[in-house]
Amino acid sequence: MPPPPLIAPEHHYYEILGCTYAATDSELKKAFRRLALRYHPDKQAEEDVAAASEKFRLAQRAYSMLSDRVRRQAYNDLITIAWRVETGETDDD
Repeated sequence: MPPPPLIAPEHHYYEILGCTYAATDSELKKAFRRLALRYHPDKQAEEDVAAASEKFRLAQRAYSMLSDRVRRQAYNDLITIAWRVETGETDDD
């Protein structure tokens, strides 16, 4: 399920990491490490540091949210509510 339009792109944590909602903890960690190596500011050419730093920061935020079970559940609940608002779906449907 793609994130609903009500959620800002910088908060599409599964998409940032390139994972699905069903990703395991190890898949999330592997995805974060891949992005961290790719976008770490110390590994960038001087002209690319700003853009890479932003992507690195987003990957850190996404992993921080999704690697914590309680925070991940709260995020998933938020995504579900946003989809229901976007589609007009109710619990009665």
